[in-house]
Amino acid sequence: MTPGHLLRTLLLIAAAMLFFVGCGGGSASPAPTTHPVSGKLLSKAGRPVTEGSIEFVTIGPTPVRATADVSADGSFSLTTMTADGKKYPGAEVGDYKVTWYPVMKSESQSEVPVALRGTQKIVAGSNELNLKLP
Repeated sequence: MTPGHLLRTLLLIAAAMLFFVGCGGGSASPAPTTHPVSGKLLSKAGRPVTEGSIEFVTIGPTPVRATADVSADGSFSLTTMTADGKKYPGAEVGDYKVTWYPVMKSESQSEVPVALRGTQKIVAGSNELNLKLP
């Protein structure tokens, strides 16, 4: 191999590496347009649910998730997480299926998630929801 051929080979390899490294930088998820979503989760009897987490999942071909922990007074405030792990307060506009996940008391206990009936609509602006378990 001549020195000129070796130099050309090394330059091609370096150019290919720069191309592939440069291509990886554009894969970050764009920031979603979220709107504040908070509320209270109530039991079937109308008392605040005091633990667990709540998940909102959009209806459609590309689901978007927004989640929150439920506080001791039943309150929650949603956060949306993008595919690259960034968190944004609130949720995007749309129709959502909602599921409550109870806290597991022990490893032997299997708590079953509870799907709320119907859908919840998130609109532009502030959203204050009062949700009730079935």
